[in-house]
Amino acid sequence: MNKTKEHSNLIAVIVIFIFICGIMSAQASATDVQDSWLQITKDTEEPPYIKQFASAEEALASFKKSNTLLDQDVLFFGKEEGHYKLVQYFDDREIYAWTTTEYWKYYSSISSMISFRFFYVLALPPDITSEALQDGMVGTSYSQTLSATGDAPITWTIETGSLPAGLTLSGDTISGTPTTEGTSVFQVKAANNADYVTKELSITIDAAPVVPEITPPPVITPPQELPEPIPAADEASIVEAQILSVSGEKDIPDSSFALLQLQAKKVTKNSIKIGWKRVGGAVKYVIYQNKCGQAYRKYTEQTGTTITQKKLQKNTYYKYIVAAVDGRGNVLARSKAIHVATKGGKKGNVKKVTSGSSKVTLKIKKTTKIKAKAISESGKVKVAKHRGLSYESSDMKVATVSKSGKIKAVGTGKCTIYVYAQNGAFAKVKVTVKR
Repeated sequence: MNKTKEHSNLIAVIVIFIFICGIMSAQASATDVQDSWLQITKDTEEPPYIKQFASAEEALASFKKSNTLLDQDVLFFGKEEGHYKLVQYFDDREIYAWTTTEYWKYYSSISSMISFRFFYVLALPPDITSEALQDGMVGTSYSQTLSATGDAPITWTIETGSLPAGLTLSGDTISGTPTTEGTSVFQVKAANNADYVTKELSITIDAAPVVPEITPPPVITPPQELPEPIPAADEASIVEAQILSVSGEKDIPDSSFALLQLQAKKVTKNSIKIGWKRVGGAVKYVIYQNKCGQAYRKYTEQTGTTITQKKLQKNTYYKYIVAAVDGRGNVLARSKAIHVATKGGKKGNVKKVTSGSSKVTLKIKKTTKIKAKAISESGKVKVAKHRGLSYESSDMKVATVSKSGKIKAVGTGKCTIYVYAQNGAFAKVKVTVKR
């Protein structure tokens, strides 16, 4: 009798042990699945119960139906109020909606006999990665592409505010030609099949530089006894004659830095790459060049805005001037001369220019001084001084600037003061004048 009782007790202990192991196995299984779920990425193909679809319709179409409640399908829909939402389906009917917290709590407590076999991942929600957008200029073509992470397709819209006049949003690109200066603050929205997100951005449009007035050449009236009149030379020919006759390192008359912003882009021992801004209406750019200390000569003309001159002498200063010409031979802009040294010796260039402050607000007739500095590219080289730091105002009706960098407010409005070195490196100070 005692043996039979002992045998019954042993069987009871074994049954209890198996029951406890079954519960622990179900909990461990849920944890393993949860860990795998949390580590899943867009490109992950393992484990096999994870699959990605582009839409809820496509996911539902691929469901594997079951005739019992023991094998059920679960569809992942995306975020809902900061949590992921799981919708449990049976026979094409939504029978329960879970948050992830509710689902794993339930899954960890149920019998190991119940199996949730399929998890369908829809589009990952977007996240806007664009930060500060580039500034533009009135009358100059503008283009800026917005960027975001998340699954395609991503649709972009302006949620609040508005773009600067003349610009539109098409797809993920803001483009157009600005017509009005100022700063526009707006909120963009990026949306896909999973969710949407918004972000506040802004674009500043600067005023177009004032083009210096150029006095047209006088028309020469030939004597009546001549059979044919002598045609007047076009403006490009006159300007070219001025450039080729410049002595020393002087700038040519009516030259401007702001319009072309000519500068050195890349320098090696035997080459110099220069670049400049595109000028509206120009059909070609004429480049003049030579060693510093020698007379200019015409190097070439082209339609692009960069050029690299090769086979130069190392450790030597070269100078450049660029003129922008329209289809009628009118000169739309002529640059300030720049002076650039090739590498390979002790001669060097300015690496960058600082202005102390990038924005200034003044009342009419008030003044302030720009604390500008030119920083050389290395302490081992010396920058030969063909020209010190220079200053130029984009609109002298708003503010003027002296040779020493003293700004004087003239009339209400906004303008830009350019501080530039002899190789074209420059800094900008935006000036606002109020009454």
